[in-house]
Amino acid sequence: MKRSIILIVLTLCTVFGTFADSISDGWWAQTASTAGEGENVAMEIKSVTPHIITLNSNNGWIGYAWYDDEKDLYTGFFELTMQKMHNDIKSWTGEVFNFTLYYDGLTLTMKAESSVDDFKATFWAKEGCETE
Repeated sequence: MKRSIILIVLTLCTVFGTFADSISDGWWAQTASTAGEGENVAMEIKSVTPHIITLNSNNGWIGYAWYDDEKDLYTGFFELTMQKMHNDIKSWTGEVFNFTLYYDGLTLTMKAESSVDDFKATFWAKEGCETE
């Protein structure tokens, strides 16, 4: 009986802990990207309201997103305000991208697209992440 209760509690914690709205404020370090790897790329997420967040990266991206209850993810848009990527061969400065963010409890996955390109990136929460 105790094992059954423990299993149920662990299952509920796992299920409810993976909703996208559990994305915490703070710095998120990029772990991979199809747009090209950059050194120490990170973004800061801040809650503006219970359903709206802002995103600001240390390489020039600024964006906003809102939580979609039905899809269990964030949807938003962002723009690269100034090119800070040293090895970037693409010029996305001033291009607005639509994106989604999904959090599985460990990894934050971003899928972004615009009229000129698309990419996917993953992030992990990081305490003390460098901002420059």
